[in-house]
Amino acid sequence: MNLNPVASNLVIIWYLGLSLILTFIVVGLTMVLHKVNSRLEALTLQVEPLLQKADQALALTNEKLATIGSTTESLLAHGDAVAATVEAKTETTSRLVQKTIHSPFVSLNALLAGVAAGAKALRARPSLSVLQSNKPQISVSVMENPHHGE
Repeated sequence: MNLNPVASNLVIIWYLGLSLILTFIVVGLTMVLHKVNSRLEALTLQVEPLLQKADQALALTNEKLATIGSTTESLLAHGDAVAATVEAKTETTSRLVQKTIHSPFVSLNALLAGVAAGAKALRARPSLSVLQSNKPQISVSVMENPHHGE
């Protein structure tokens, strides 16, 4: 199989041309990649200090949050203790006020009950004196037992 020399030269030229084009494309892509790499390195150098500052700020924030959290917990514990103390004192005060207010009313109620019983006994005496004239034995027994109406 003999090939035509012109056709084989064309195939060789075609492959050589295609190889040269591909070589230029690869060289161009390599140059673009080197430029992108150098730009990324420059940006990395600019970003690294910012990342370090952000890391320091985050560490400081975490420290402050831990301090605030412990302070808040101690304040809440103290608040709970104060609330419990206030509640206990309020209950004690409530009982004392209730006794202070309730005791005079009980005494007044007892006094009024005594006065009412006395008034009832006084009202009952005149009717007994009427009965006394009719029945002397009853009046004598009532006179001897003054607590009879109670």
